[in-house]
Parts: sequence; structure tokens; C-alpha cells
Amino acid sequence: MKNSQVLVACASALVAAGGLIAFQYNQNMKLRTEAKSLRELKVVAAGMSANGSSSSGVPGAKKSGDSTGEASGGTSAYGSIKEILAQRDPMGRMRALLGFVEGLSVDQIAGALEELRTSAPDWDPEAKFVAHMLLTRWGKEDPAGAFAAVEKMDAKRGGGDALTILASVAATDPRRAAEWLNDPDNALRERPKMDYLLAGTIAKEWVRQDPNAAWEWAQGLPEEQRGGALRGVLDSLVSTDPGQAAEMVRSLDDDKMRHGLVGDIAESWAKRTPDLAMEWAQSLEGAERNRAVEETLDGWAQSAPKEAAAFIDQLPENERTDRQIAQVAREWGRRDPADAAAWLGAQPEGEGKAASIGEVIYQWTARDPEAASTWLGDQPPGESYDNGAQALAKATFESDPTSAVAWAASIGNEERRTDMIDGGLRWWNGRDPEAAQAWAKENGITLPAGETRGGDRDEK
Repeated sequence: MKNSQVLVACASALVAAGGLIAFQYNQNMKLRTEAKSLRELKVVAAGMSANGSSSSGVPGAKKSGDSTGEASGGTSAYGSIKEILAQRDPMGRMRALLGFVEGLSVDQIAGALEELRTSAPDWDPEAKFVAHMLLTRWGKEDPAGAFAAVEKMDAKRGGGDALTILASVAATDPRRAAEWLNDPDNALRERPKMDYLLAGTIAKEWVRQDPNAAWEWAQGLPEEQRGGALRGVLDSLVSTDPGQAAEMVRSLDDDKMRHGLVGDIAESWAKRTPDLAMEWAQSLEGAERNRAVEETLDGWAQSAPKEAAAFIDQLPENERTDRQIAQVAREWGRRDPADAAAWLGAQPEGEGKAASIGEVIYQWTARDPEAASTWLGDQPPGESYDNGAQALAKATFESDPTSAVAWAASIGNEERRTDMIDGGLRWWNGRDPEAAQAWAKENGITLPAGETRGGDRDEK
């Protein structure tokens, strides 16, 4: 009976995961809206500045260098961040926040950050944006004071703030940032993994100005910083000049580090120009070639899964891997599960096919359960079929428990079949005892003991 409980728990976890995905989708849409608003704001601010208005666009906000203004310190007509956030007009709110940040003196930034963090939750996009602006100004105009302040903060907040400040310093003077990194009095380096992150932050900014100088600096760092710096250089460079990034990584003497970075470059490059990324990956040798080809397919599958699948089809059989099949099928299944299933059905039985078909069927069932059922019913028995039937059963328990239990009963593996039927009947009997008992009687199955109404189970 414990296996049945696990299955029911898994079903609950799937429901929770679905809720999390929906929440993240809404959050992403909100962030896109905020980004669009900020782009519009730049245009408005530029026009206002050209007309001689306050550069912040906030009534009463003090211009940079102006000695007048309604609020002390030139922060704006609003007395606090809390008042600004209470505005109903989102664009007006953003203009006011920009004016508030612009009008502060450097010695007011620490207090403004503290007020911001007591006025809005950490996840709020506006709060994150304003905090980033405040820290960037602080790092540019008073890096020593800014770093001294974050060293006193708790590890979670201080570490993130330090990276923003360091990026600001490195953007204008990367060598100064590098000197600070290796200052013996730098207490931030004592925090776990901070050496790696701080070095990567400097490299990310430096490579935008001088890739060769950044690369040379990164290679000369001690081991605890070197990996972060090299990754910062390559991750930034691969988006603008992947060919140069590829040449740089091939020059590394450290085999282990080169092997890991080769995979990162391949995946990132493949999202932009997969054909060139694959050409480079296949020019490598040994384990690095295999790693680069697989990571290229991973990136390719995220941007164009149908084309990635076609590439696998033309590979010699001895070069195809289960991982390649699985990673392409899963990405494709999220976009077009019907086509992904058709491609999977043509693949030989193996771990890659079996591992991914359940996810593809689950995605397809959510969109078109009848088509998914019809296709799966035509597939031959085996592990892939069992995974598909299990996924289809899980996806339909809520809407059609009769069909779900029937699919569970079609699983060929006896242990999995028993567990799925047991778990499904427990859930169904708790939800609709009359229908569950009728089905069990008709099919000569004894209902498992311990079920209660509402789907809860007796754990005794």
C-alpha cells in the first residue's frame, strides 16, 4: 500500500508543479510589462530633458547640480519611497522613483535602500530596479563606502549587493575592481563561493571593453577565482562573438575546466546559430566533442526542436545517444507534443525514447487527450508504452477517472500496473465512491482498504 501512497503523492506534486508553472508564467509576463514601461520611460525622460524640464520627470525633483528643489536633498516632491509606491499610476510611479534616485546625495543612498526594503517585498520588480540603480550609483561614486556598508550586511543580502556595486565599478574601471577583489582586507571574499562570483562579475564587465585583456587577467587568477572569471568572459563573449569564445576555450591548459566550458559555449551558441555551433562541436575530439555535440543539441532543441531532431536522424547509429533523443523530444513535446510523439514513435526502443515519452504524452494529453490516447493505443508494448500509459493515466484522473484506471490497467509491467491501479482506485473511491465501486465490481477488482471521502487516506 505504501507504493500506492507514493503514486498519489506524485499526482499531488504534479498538480502543485502545475500551479508553480502558472505562477512563474504570470511573473514573467509582469516583468516583460515592466521592461516595456522602462523603455517608454527613457523616451519620455529624454523629451522632458530636451524641453528643459526636470531630468527625472518628477514635479519638484532637483536636477543634478541644481541648488533648488522642493524636497531636502533634492529627492523630489515626495517625502518617501513609500509615498511614491502608493501612487496609482504605474508610469508616474516609475518616473517618481527615477527622480528620487537621481536627486539623492551619495550619503543618502544607504538610508534610501533601507527604506526601500521596508516599503516593498524583495521580489517586487520596481523595488529590484530601484535597488539596482541605487547600488550602481553608490558603486560608481563611492565604491569604498559602498563596499564597507555591504560587508556589514547579512550574507544573503550583502553578497547580492556587492555584485551590483562591483559591476558598477568594473564597468568604468575594471582594473580598479580587480585590485579591490584581491585586497587582503576584503572581508567579502571570506563568504562561501564569493570569490568565484566576484571574479565572474568583473570579467563580465571587462570583456565588453577589452576581451583579450579580460581573458589574460582571468587566466592568471588563483584557482578559487579563475573558474568564475573564465566563465564570466566566455558567457558574455559567446553572445557577441562565439567564434572568439570558442578559440579562447580551446587554448586552456586545464582539461577539466575546458571540458565544462566547451559545453557551456556549445549550448549558448546553438540557441543563436545552431549550424555553426554544431560545425564547431564536431571539429573537436574525444570527450569534448561528445559533450559539445550534446550541449549543442540541447540549445538547438530549445530554439528549433524539429531541426534538431532532423539532425539526429541523419547521424550514424553509432553516434546517436539516448540523451540526445530524450533532450530533443522533451523540448519538442512542450511546443508540439503530437509531432514530438510521432518522431519518438519512429525511434528504436531504448532508454532515451522510454525516458521522454511519458513527458510528451502528458503534455499532449493536456491539449488533446483523445489524439494522445489514439496514438498511444497504436504503439507496441514495452517500457515506452508503459511510461506513456502511466503519464496518460495521471493526466486524466481528474477529468476521467474511468479512462485513467483503464490506462493504468494496460501497463505491461506487473508491479507498476498494480501500483497505478491501487493508487488510482484509492483516489477515485475517495472522490466518487459509487462510480469507483461500480467499476471495481464490473472488472472483478477488490477496492483497496483505508480510503475516505475527499481522496484522503487512512495511514494506519
